[in-house]
Amino acid sequence: MSLLERYYLKDNPFTVVPSKTRPIWADRKKFRNDVEEGIKFSLSTTPSQIIACIYGDWGCGKTHAMNYFSNDTILGRIAKEVGIPPNRLIMSIPTIFPIKDVLNSLYLEIIYRNLIPRLNHVLTFLHKQTTPFEREGQLEEKLVSFNINEDLAKVLAQFTIRKKSMLVRRYLSMNTSRSDLNSLGVAKGIDTPSEMLNVLADMLKLFTKTVYSRILIWIDDCERIDEVSGRFMFEFQYFLRDALDLVPERLTFMLNFTLYPGEEIPERLTFLGPAVQHRISKIISVGYFDHEDYLQYIDEILEQSRQRPKAKVLPKYFPFSEKCLDNLFEMLRKSTSNLQPRTVNRVLTLLVERGLHERVSLIDEKFLDTRKGEVKAIITS
Repeated sequence: MSLLERYYLKDNPFTVVPSKTRPIWADRKKFRNDVEEGIKFSLSTTPSQIIACIYGDWGCGKTHAMNYFSNDTILGRIAKEVGIPPNRLIMSIPTIFPIKDVLNSLYLEIIYRNLIPRLNHVLTFLHKQTTPFEREGQLEEKLVSFNINEDLAKVLAQFTIRKKSMLVRRYLSMNTSRSDLNSLGVAKGIDTPSEMLNVLADMLKLFTKTVYSRILIWIDDCERIDEVSGRFMFEFQYFLRDALDLVPERLTFMLNFTLYPGEEIPERLTFLGPAVQHRISKIISVGYFDHEDYLQYIDEILEQSRQRPKAKVLPKYFPFSEKCLDNLFEMLRKSTSNLQPRTVNRVLTLLVERGLHERVSLIDEKFLDTRKGEVKAIITS
């Protein structure tokens, strides 16, 4: 028997690291609706754009939103509601802002970790949508017809050949030798920033002209842009600007920003540069909990992990008493920046762990009083 089963929980519902595989969302309905409406708007239009900059304090749920809306089940539901055919998928690519080698890092994250694993599916789709590729070079010609660079088309056409697929992976990952290039039949690899952007753009166009109706590229922790050198800051600006120019249709960037204390949104936007700022069509912000949000959040999180005992009615918020949660809210309220999911999750995880260890049947206000020192240490950390 798991210790958590004493509290009729399947797992720890207050894990600080958001799940990438299990789509869980609790309360924060306005924030969720704002993000979802932004995605729906992008699906209903053709032009590429930066549809949202999501602002909020650390722990307000930006990364959680990225993981939640990158889940295939959630994206499938949204696509169905918008009226997108089930065979026209949405791809969401979650990334994190790199603090060095910005262009290289983003290129490899998108190409190597997200596009290459789906490449066989796209090429198989091309086979099914046209007459059988019996004549040598027919797949290459089809790829060129999508305005894909001839060298890249030649390389991609060989991905379906088992002995060549690894060479294609190395080519796209900028890791080819002279021997590899000779085997693929091309004169040079991908070396310069402009070549990287053009290959990335061609790959994105291929995916959106075949299987995918839209590609969302999420970049988390974008506030780190002010930590990098001027060179890398400009790389990021040019990456966003040129990607939108080179892929004018069906590409959406979602940027997650945390504002520093006292910082205003326009101040943070200046780091993107004027050319990028003018492409932002929607700004989403997420703030702190009020008392009602806070209780609703805890209730819904608990419900999603609840094991229902037979012939037993559990009190609302069990294993916590409502008075315990009210008192905890007052402790958090004294430090406004801590009225957000991450701190709440950390404190409630502490109380659950201590409650299980001490075998208390209910985590009430008296038990909270015995743990005030540990709770305050989390709040002030």
